[in-house]
Amino acid sequence: MAERGNFDAVVGPGKHGARQHYLRFRVPTSWRNLEQLGFAYDSTLGYADHEGFRAGTCRRFRPFDVQLDRALEMWELPLIVMDATLNRYRGLTPQQGKEKILELAKRSMSVGGTLTILWHNSSFNYSWKPWGQMYPEALKHLSDMVSGVA
Repeated sequence: MAERGNFDAVVGPGKHGARQHYLRFRVPTSWRNLEQLGFAYDSTLGYADHEGFRAGTCRRFRPFDVQLDRALEMWELPLIVMDATLNRYRGLTPQQGKEKILELAKRSMSVGGTLTILWHNSSFNYSWKPWGQMYPEALKHLSDMVSGVA
């Protein structure tokens, strides 16, 4: 709880979300811990080595803890795609990565879901810089899709 107090002191109190570094996650322990700390959501549940729907959905859901026999008081926003997945694990070019993001966005939109993206700040530097340059382009296309322009 001390760490949550430190967190709130820096970002301000409120309902915040979390994502576990390296997508390290243990069901149901990680969700329980986040719930106990008062986090509103988590966005860790995704694949590191492949984009897609690890949770079988792109819609938020309340994790169910079978040991406690109840839904937890937080949301899971499943992670659908990550920069490292497209670049490192899948070996795609930035253009191919953008196409994959837009394909996943269309699939998510078709069922009223959310496209949760993890993009690291390191993607804007060094050898990953082309991925950082592609990211705003992808966001513009996503914005146009949502607004009905594309």
